Amino acid sequence: MLTAELLDQPRQPAELMQSLIRDTPRMLTVNLSEGKISYNGMELDMHPARLALYAFFAEQKKKCPIKTSCAGCYDCFLDTASIIESPEVSAMYGRIPGGRLLEEMSDTGISSLSKENFNSYKSKIRRDILLAFGQANVAELEISSHGERPETRYGIRLDRRQIRLEW
Repeated sequence: MLTAELLDQPRQPAELMQSLIRDTPRMLTVNLSEGKISYNGMELDMHPARLALYAFFAEQKKKCPIKTSCAGCYDCFLDTASIIESPEVSAMYGRIPGGRLLEEMSDTGISSLSKENFNSYKSKIRRDILLAFGQANVAELEISSHGERPETRYGIRLDRRQIRLEW
C-alpha cells in the first residue's frame, strides 16, 4: 500500500513501485549441534571455539531487555572485561558436539579468554563471515565494536528478531 508521504507530491513510477517491494527479513541461524551458521540461504561451517564465541554474542542479542527496535541500540553490547570474565562462552563451547573437553584445553583458548585471544577470535570470525556471506553482509553479522577506548563494547548489529539459536 502506498503511504500518504509518497503521494504528497509527484513521484516517478519506479520510485512508487520500489516502495511497494518488501524484502523478507533475512534470518541468521546459529546452530550449535551442526556447528554452523546460516544466513540468507548460505551456510558457514565454523570452528567450535569461534562458533561458541559467536553464539555467545547472538544469545546476548536475543536476551536484550529493550523491547524497541535494535536499530541504533547498543544496550546488549558488552565491554571486554565482561566478555572475558563470562563463564557463558565456555558453556557455549561445551554445547558444541565434537569439541575438546574444557579440561583438556590450554589456558589460552576459548575456556579462558584474554583480550588478545578475544581479538584474534573476533578477527577470524570476521574473516570467515566475509568469505562465506560477502562484504555486503559483514557489517551486520560480524562482532562489531561501539564506542571509543576505554569504553569500547562489542556485539552483533543485526536486529534480534532476525537471529535464531538452535541447540
